[in-house]
Amino acid sequence: MSTNAINWARRVTTWFALWIGVWAIAAPLPALAAESGERAATQAIIEAQLAAFSQDESAKAFSYASPDIQRVFENAENFMQMVKSNYRVVYRHTQVKFLTFQGNELFAQHTVQMVDENNSLWTVLYTLEKVKDGSWRISSCQTSKAQGDLI
Repeated sequence: MSTNAINWARRVTTWFALWIGVWAIAAPLPALAAESGERAATQAIIEAQLAAFSQDESAKAFSYASPDIQRVFENAENFMQMVKSNYRVVYRHTQVKFLTFQGNELFAQHTVQMVDENNSLWTVLYTLEKVKDGSWRISSCQTSKAQGDLI
C-alpha cells in the first residue's frame, strides 16, 4: 500500500470514529431533554397541589387530580376530606424532597420524601398521567412511613 493510501485510510477512520463518537453523545440528548421537561412539568403539578393543600384550597387541589380520581370523589370537598383523613403527611407536611423520577410523554412517577407535623419521615410515590388536553394530572399517591433518617 502506498503512503497516500495509508494516510487516506487513517483520515477516513479518524473521521468515522469522530462521527460515531459525536452521534453516540448527541443521540440521547432529545430523550434526555424530553425527560427533563416531563420531570419539571410533573414536579410542578405535585408542588402546586401541595401548595393548595397547605392553603386549604380544596377546588384548586382537586383540579390537579386525574379525571378518574375526580369521578370517584365527585367534588372538591369529598376529595379534601379523604386527603385530610388518609394522607395527613401530604395535607400537612413540613418538608418535601423529590428523590427519583421515571416517565415518558404519557405517564410519570415521582418518589418523594416528606416529613409530617410529628417529624416522621414518609416516602410518597406519585403517579401522574397526561390527559386529553395535554396537561398532567395526579392519578395516584401512595404513602408509607419510611425507615431511616430525616431528610
